[in-house]
Amino acid sequence: MNFLKQYIPLRYEMTGEPRRKEIPEIPYEALREAIINAVAHRDYFEKGTNIANLLHRAGYIEKMGTGINKMKKLISKAGLPPIKFEFDTFFTVTFRRPKTVEKTVEKTVEKILDAIKSNPKITQNELMKVIGLTRRGIEWNLAKLKEKGIVKRIGPAKGGYWEVIKK
Repeated sequence: MNFLKQYIPLRYEMTGEPRRKEIPEIPYEALREAIINAVAHRDYFEKGTNIANLLHRAGYIEKMGTGINKMKKLISKAGLPPIKFEFDTFFTVTFRRPKTVEKTVEKTVEKILDAIKSNPKITQNELMKVIGLTRRGIEWNLAKLKEKGIVKRIGPAKGGYWEVIKK
């Protein structure tokens, strides 16, 4: 879960509380259920191996046979496309990104490019404030833009500047 939490994009919602609410692109509970199911239903090539029973006794599974429906409900409630399940020697769950993600990414890229054009010496911290993303989000977007040859970093990390190569 810690690994997944590092890479699942977040959006923020202002709720009137002092802290903003972080909402993961894919609900953490659904990811947890997928991991538990993958471990429980893995074919360990040993007859009589009952990993699911062990996970149930250890408190990772609340009620046997409810994980898939729980995942479906969580994903539906989050407004995400349906999950794809595959059962063979592995239990595979494929989560699909929300349809609005592509538009959001495009808007974010536009905001980053506009910010760089306005101030080529803009720092990642300043981009975080202007765009409203976490450091990981800014780093990810900048890496993609550099990879695609859209932006380039000129000079050192401190004291250098950004150049928009193409739009």
